[in-house]
Amino acid sequence: MASQKLSRSAVLLTFSGGALGSLLRFAIAEVNSTLVALWIVNILGALFVGFFAGHKWFKTESRRAFFSTGLAGGFTTMSAIAILPLGSNFDATLDAISIGAMVAVGMAAYWLGLKIGSRMSDSWKR
Repeated sequence: MASQKLSRSAVLLTFSGGALGSLLRFAIAEVNSTLVALWIVNILGALFVGFFAGHKWFKTESRRAFFSTGLAGGFTTMSAIAILPLGSNFDATLDAISIGAMVAVGMAAYWLGLKIGSRMSDSWKR
């Protein structure tokens, strides 16, 4: 696979979007630091990434860097999913079901976001 050199602006936009996304995730975790918050950020994040992928306005390098890679990447949290089984109420079966369900619902949210973004993009250009 050939490597692609990122522009300085793309790196800065990714960093800025990631910082904002992380702050938003932190704010949600402050309100509700349970598994519910983990579901909220990951499902909303998947929906946003789908929307950004489907809408033509987000197709430029700079917008993709800020919104998809930065904002949505900073907002979602794979690391919290990875440590989910380490909680005090460890139950391998329930944790596997929870993680599998989150991935499945996340994929559905991505698809929904993709469809919404595509439809909005089509009506927006008229």
